[in-house]
Amino acid sequence: MWFIISSVALAGVLYLLWTRLFAAARTRSQGVAATFNRLAVLTIVLWVLYPIVFLLGTEGFGGVDQGFEIFLFLILDLLSKVFFGFLLLSNHQVISEASSGSGGAQAARVR
Repeated sequence: MWFIISSVALAGVLYLLWTRLFAAARTRSQGVAATFNRLAVLTIVLWVLYPIVFLLGTEGFGGVDQGFEIFLFLILDLLSKVFFGFLLLSNHQVISEASSGSGGAQAARVR
């Protein structure tokens, strides 16, 4: 039951990210849009893998043993948190540009 509820919530977040936020990023400078696209695609791919690993794991269909399931979640956590944070911080100049509103058209509001 909770898996279905959380999967529907994930689908809502990914829909918002894929439709409105990509469109809003296109109204910004090329650097901001490129950084956003890179981080958004990374987020979408990794977040979609979480429920897949859950379904393959011991509480899902039992396709992989518990040790390998833990390893897969470890890799997903490292990529979605540490690697994402590294990419975000390594693009500090672009993030500063995006937060100040300079370098292109103003951001479209997400409604």
